[in-house]
Amino acid sequence: MGHLMYIPTNALFSGEGRLATKSAAPIRERAQALPRPSLGAATKESRAMKLVLVVEDNPDVAEVLRTILVAAGYSVLVAADGEIALAFLANERPSAILADFTLPRLSGGELGLALRAIPGFADIPIVIASGHSQSMVREAFADYDAFLPKPISPEVIVPLVAHLTRYGRPAQKSL
Repeated sequence: MGHLMYIPTNALFSGEGRLATKSAAPIRERAQALPRPSLGAATKESRAMKLVLVVEDNPDVAEVLRTILVAAGYSVLVAADGEIALAFLANERPSAILADFTLPRLSGGELGLALRAIPGFADIPIVIASGHSQSMVREAFADYDAFLPKPISPEVIVPLVAHLTRYGRPAQKSL
């Protein structure tokens, strides 16, 4: 059975802990300063269960996604925004990330930019979910691995996450 950890938006940051800017450079610098997880210290049990990080600010949507993924056997962590997701990454390395594109404080696109700049995290598959058009999302963050239009079809989530956690990021085409 899957596990859940929900971190509310105000649990980890206040005052100085908030990003003062939304530009990508400070986000990358902050992300690169995070301590790297000790992956060798993971137990056999924790390696067997795939961890999915869901980054969603709507609690109802987050609960639906969590329920679907836990029922499929995944361990799930839900973060209410991208800053909380980055803080989580100081201690854990998920097998995949499912992020809303429009989030408070640090968007799914900004989270993706930060992750792609961190050695050891750049290979984590990122699924972006959005009510915006895929072309608009791609303009802001082109390096995602899958796009899910909102509302998300529950029938699509499990096969997509299963594929990404089993095979990793798709091979990148060179231009």
